[in-house]
Amino acid sequence: MGVEGLATGYASKWGVDTEKATLAALLHDLLKAESKSSLRKTLEAQTDFALDAEDFDHPQAWHGMAAAVVGRRDLGIADAEVLEAAAWHTTGTPGLGDVGLVLYIADFLEPTRSFEGVEALRRELLALPPRKAALRVSEAKFESLRMEGKKPHGRTIRLRDWLTETTT
Repeated sequence: MGVEGLATGYASKWGVDTEKATLAALLHDLLKAESKSSLRKTLEAQTDFALDAEDFDHPQAWHGMAAAVVGRRDLGIADAEVLEAAAWHTTGTPGLGDVGLVLYIADFLEPTRSFEGVEALRRELLALPPRKAALRVSEAKFESLRMEGKKPHGRTIRLRDWLTETTT
């Protein structure tokens, strides 16, 4: 629920549809507690999103993609922006719409996060437009992964590159 509150607040500040941001935030972690095997089955059977081999190497991102599938299939959510936001909230993706950017940001900064500098980052992002804020979050994600000795998902790299190219 912390992501939902933060996403709704950011959406309101940035002039993004708050109803869509709220729905995406409520949907994004719907399947977080599901087993990896269940999530993988959902993803292998779906045709909603073009997945590549790298996606199957990052099980920490499966819950969002599977939530989008279940949201459309079982909950009747037809809004492409909401489904896209839920699907890519972990990795991001180039061309992500404003609802998706809001969720990407809110998920990284949600109230239970306690990494060093999170409070300052939350304050900093309030003064930025969504794309600049998302670029700042992607940079923070890269730094966090680097500190853990992990590599970012290729889609996250492409998101950062797209934001760098399209943000002034």
